[in-house]
Amino acid sequence: MSEIDEHPPVALVRFPPAATHPIIVRFEGVEIEAAICARQTYGAKRDLPPSRWSVLGVYVLSGLVGDGSREVSARPGTVQTRPLLERVDEHFRDAEWWDQVILIRRVTRAFDNAETGYLERLIHDVVDQSAYLRRRAGDNTSNYGGPSSSDAKADLENRILPAIKIALRLGGLKIETAAEMTALNDLPTVRRAVGGDL
Repeated sequence: MSEIDEHPPVALVRFPPAATHPIIVRFEGVEIEAAICARQTYGAKRDLPPSRWSVLGVYVLSGLVGDGSREVSARPGTVQTRPLLERVDEHFRDAEWWDQVILIRRVTRAFDNAETGYLERLIHDVVDQSAYLRRRAGDNTSNYGGPSSSDAKADLENRILPAIKIALRLGGLKIETAAEMTALNDLPTVRRAVGGDL
C-alpha cells in the first residue's frame, strides 16, 4: 500500500444532536462502523446499544500526555474473548488518563479473534509511525499474526485499515507520518487577491 492512499473509502458521518452522543461513522463499500465517544459520552452509553456494540472489535483510547505538551497518548486495543463494551468498561473504571475512545466493529458479521488481533497490530503500527501520537507507557506491542488466509489479511490491510484511519482522523487523532508532514509543509501557498482580483 502506498504512503498516501489515492482512493480512500467515502465516510458517511452521523453527527450527534448534542455532545452527549457519539459521532457514528460508516463507509461506502467497507462494512465497518466506528463510534467516536468522549469519555463521558461512552460512560452514558447513548447510541451504543449492546445489540450492536457488545461484539468482537477494536478500539483506540486517547488523551493528552499530561506533561504540558500538546502530544496525545494513544492505546489501541482488542477484546479477544470479551465483548467490546465490556473491555472498554474495564478501562473506564480502571484508567482515568483517556478522554476519548473510538470503537470499531464490523456491521455484516463480527470480526473473529485473528482479525481483531491483527487489526490491533496494524493500528499499533499507525500510532508508532505517527509524528504526533505517543503510545501509552506500558502498552505492549501486539504480535498477532492475523488470519491464516492471505486474502483475509490483504482485506484487513487494504480495505478495513484505511477506513479505520479515516475514523481516527475524524476523531481528531493526528496520524500523519513524518514523511506526510514534510509533504504537507512543502505544499505551495496560494495567495488570492482581495476582492476577487487576480
